[in-house]
Amino acid sequence: MFYLKMRKSLIFSIIFAIVGFFPFGFLTLNGTNAQTSGFEFKSLLEKNFQNIEFRGKIYVSVTGLNFSAQFSAFLVSKDSVKMSFYGPMGVILARVFANNTYFQYYDVFNNWAVVGLADREHIFEASRIPLSFADIINLFVGLPIQPFDSLKISNEYSNGKILFFHRDTSFVDFYLVSDEKQQILQFQRKDTTDKVVMNLLYLEYQEFSNTFFPKKYKLELPERSGYVIVEIEKINSFELDGQPFSFKIPKNVELIEFFE
Repeated sequence: MFYLKMRKSLIFSIIFAIVGFFPFGFLTLNGTNAQTSGFEFKSLLEKNFQNIEFRGKIYVSVTGLNFSAQFSAFLVSKDSVKMSFYGPMGVILARVFANNTYFQYYDVFNNWAVVGLADREHIFEASRIPLSFADIINLFVGLPIQPFDSLKISNEYSNGKILFFHRDTSFVDFYLVSDEKQQILQFQRKDTTDKVVMNLLYLEYQEFSNTFFPKKYKLELPERSGYVIVEIEKINSFELDGQPFSFKIPKNVELIEFFE
């Protein structure tokens, strides 16, 4: 019952993904240590995450449904984030708060909410997205999920692109990276059966405060025969005003919890 409700809420899935694209065919695992390539991820690892505001649009096209929404996201370091999604005339559709331990999602339009722990297992149970809050933030700003020294080289291409991978017990992550620009171009996760479970294409980057952040992503939804495009239109810094990022969920909403 709950998963059927989740499937009806595309916004919920998009919030906890903002990832996915066509399978890229990342198959070769040679195993050269990443540090031997000369690629250092300098521009990625030196990104300034202090109090950044992102504003943009989400475009959704799936079978029987096409819509767009505006959104705002306020990121404090990599510790916490709050997001709001808006429809026509600025009508709020949904609100989100998450930090390294806890998340809350409130579908304002349909008057139901989800709260739970922000680790990989609980977010997957709620949304079928196999990422933790920290993983999602790293991918959102164009960083690898794992420490760079844990990545290995699968292939180095003549066009200046390098394919890194990280193998875990239940999945393998791939990163296609531009050596010249030191930017992640595509992220892909495969399970132990070689099935692509997540695939992210970074279509465009933009500069803010001497750092390049992703500007445009494309999310392919094969199970829904459609796609989602996320475009960051503005990036600004902001000052904390002492108000909490989390919000109170009204008592009269249907509340679903993921704490066990």
